[in-house]
Amino acid sequence: MEVELKNWKNKNRLIQIKSKPYRDDDGNVKYFICTAEGVTKQRSAEAELYKAKDQAEAANIAKSQFLGNMSHEIRRPINGVFGFFELLQSTDLSLEQKEFLREAKSAFS
Repeated sequence: MEVELKNWKNKNRLIQIKSKPYRDDDGNVKYFICTAEGVTKQRSAEAELYKAKDQAEAANIAKSQFLGNMSHEIRRPINGVFGFFELLQSTDLSLEQKEFLREAKSAFS
């Protein structure tokens, strides 16, 4: 069990208390062996880890939303460029112009 106590500086501290019964040969409880351990720092560190985990998850969500938005913002103009490539292909182009167009299309793929 954990209890909160005040130390000599009147600060709250968490103490974990464990007990184990000591039994005689007949199985009767003769006494208890108890230990008390300060766990304030451990609980504080655990709270910091949970906070850091929550912040990392929030950052990951923000990153995913940003990349999703950027993907859309980049795809839209690229689709327009591809549309112009298609229009250009249907016109009379020299061999050199067709090669330039093919290179430009492959650069976007």
